[in-house]
This record gives sequence, structure tokens and C-alpha cells, in this order.
Amino acid sequence: MWYDSGVMTTAKLPQEGRLGQMLIQQGLISAEDLEDALRVQQADDARPLGEILVAQGAVTPSQLREILRTQLQDARLGQILVRRGTLAEADLERALEVQAVEAGLLGETLVRLGVATADEVSWALAQQRQEKRLGAFLIKRRLITSEDLDRAMVTLGNHPESHLADILVQQGSLTPEQVDENLSFQTQESRLGTILVTQGIVTKDQLEDALVRQAVTGQLLGEILVGSGICSLEQLGRALQAQLVDGARDPEAP
Repeated sequence: MWYDSGVMTTAKLPQEGRLGQMLIQQGLISAEDLEDALRVQQADDARPLGEILVAQGAVTPSQLREILRTQLQDARLGQILVRRGTLAEADLERALEVQAVEAGLLGETLVRLGVATADEVSWALAQQRQEKRLGAFLIKRRLITSEDLDRAMVTLGNHPESHLADILVQQGSLTPEQVDENLSFQTQESRLGTILVTQGIVTKDQLEDALVRQAVTGQLLGEILVGSGICSLEQLGRALQAQLVDGARDPEAP
């Protein structure tokens, strides 16, 4: 459900019961603010808690949007593990409840509770970063809006077996051809980064930082790495040549 205030919310998000706790932990509302909003919600249980808090002036639309986006991202991390079959839905729910109270990172909570290993969480975080980079890159290229992305993430929350690109197509935000083009570009950039790491020119952390920056700026990966002084034009040229050679060896490579 979408409102004119620009606040993203749904009538019955599974995470809504944790929303108040997260807002309190972030210092955005007081316990009294939450109690007042809950009293209003008791009289109209179809009205989302976030909408009530905004109407009461306890939190701004932008603050609520950011918290809800964080909730969706955390839930998505767990859902990726559930989809892979390494995490039970009941364990995810328990971890989200603990996280809402302690305000820690969901991945750390999953490991501490013993329901997922550090390696499993790292793998899921990598998958999640790919989704987030794709969404940010599509926004930067003005192919979708932030509202399109938020709507797709809500759908992902209800359909963890789905993929972000597929949902963006289904909701009419992108065409299949646009998805193929952008996924192909991302794959090429990822291959270039892998080559640079393998050659010892760039560290994994430097590559990850550059990919995050790329999602924000829309620049080419090579431009970012050279502009940051991480690698030289000559080193980039050799890596691009190696990428062409790899592509020639693998006819199915983008």
C-alpha cells in the first residue's frame, strides 16, 4: 500500500510488530509515542503503525522509509538463506525478534543464535549486495524509480523464492531486454573486478567499495579504480585484455 506522504508501508507486513521496537532503539520515537500509536491502531487495526506515527508527528516520512527499508533488507537476508535451505523460517523469525530488541546486525544475530554459520551469512550477504547494486544502478540510469524498487522489495518479502529482476519485469518497471542488458553489464564488470583481484592489483575490499560506489555514481568500474588511484591505466588495460581473452574462450560469457 502506498500513500501520498511518500511513506512506504503495507497493511500487514510480517515485520510490523518489530517496527516500534526498532524505532525506539534508533532513538526516533519514545515508548510513549509507541503506546499512543498502538492505541490508535487498536481502534483501526487495518491502519499501518508507521502511517499512524507519521500522522502523529512522532517520526518523519523519510525516517520511517529508511527504517522500513532496513527491515526489508534484513528480512531479505534471512529469506535468501531460507530459500537456499540452510535456515528454517521459524529460526529466522526468532532472530528478527531478537534483533529488534537488541538493534544488532541480523547476520551476527543468526550466527550468535547458532542457526546459521558465518560462511552461510557471508554468502547470503554477497547475494543481497548484488540485488542492492542492481537496484541502485537501475535507479541511477533512470530505468526505475526508488518507489519501483521499494515496491519490488516488498514483493520479494512475500515471495522469497523470486528474484529482484523478475519482479521488476512483472510489475512493469522494466522490460526483459533492459534486464538482460543490465545484468550482462554487471556480469562484465564483475568479471573485470575478479581479474584485477586475481592479478593482485586490487584487493577484495577495494573491489567491493568500488562496486558500491559504482551503484551510486553509475561510472564504469575501471574509471572508479583508476580515478581513486587504486590501479593505473596500464594495469586496467591488461585486465581488460585478459577479460577479452576469457570471453573468447567462453562463447557464452557476456
